Amino acid sequence: MYQQFFGFTKKPFDKGIKTNDFFKSDSFIELEKRFEYIKNYRGIMLLTGDPGTGKTSAIRYLIDSVNQKNFYPVYLPLSTVGISDFYRYLNKSLNAGYAHYKSDIFKNIQDRIIDLVINKNIVPIIIFDEAHLLRDANFQELQIISNIKCDSFDPAIYILVGQNMLLDKLNKTLLNSFYQRISLKYRLSNLNREDTQNYILQQFKLCNCHENILTESAFDNVYKFSKGLLRVIGAIVNKALIHAAIEKKRTIEGDDIVKVTHEVL
Repeated sequence: MYQQFFGFTKKPFDKGIKTNDFFKSDSFIELEKRFEYIKNYRGIMLLTGDPGTGKTSAIRYLIDSVNQKNFYPVYLPLSTVGISDFYRYLNKSLNAGYAHYKSDIFKNIQDRIIDLVINKNIVPIIIFDEAHLLRDANFQELQIISNIKCDSFDPAIYILVGQNMLLDKLNKTLLNSFYQRISLKYRLSNLNREDTQNYILQQFKLCNCHENILTESAFDNVYKFSKGLLRVIGAIVNKALIHAAIEKKRTIEGDDIVKVTHEVL
């Protein structure tokens, strides 16, 4: 309803947004630079951030940015599985061939990685999303998988994506050996006040809406209540647009944001 009222050609803050249209904050740009480093030197990368900062979207952007002729991205969103399923899922995602026993699956995975890198000159990028939910045993197994040829070289890229608690989890004595193997650690930051406003305006522009719908006080309150989290920003503004359309208001004030926030948070 509000799309027609405000003249949007599509819904803003849509999850299916093209990666070329992503909003790039300073933190996002820095992540791109870190990714370029890990592409060149390989190894294990840790990406953390608050829930709603756009970590998964950022990963989608990074995957789309690589040359598929030189890299083999594997995205693994299942982080609560046991060891056997962990191996089977990774083995299947790498197209490493069928195997039944854990030892055979393990060999398949390492052989497939070596084949891609040595024979085909293709670097696997293995991404574990929601990695803060992985069990300690999963990290220990991942350490074994990445220890190829007696740890003499890093053939693949492993990216662990999770909430900030992942750092605390990996700092435990039990996982300290794995933590020491992480080549690069980066925390994706929340948007600041200026970026929050620019993000909203960019989303409106992508929907061919160029009206000044939100006042400065509205932008202030969106930032205040969302704390710069992309997911929450979108939810608050969408709810405010719905209420404004119902009330036939073409301008959203700071008080309007306050009124709808309780429906989102």
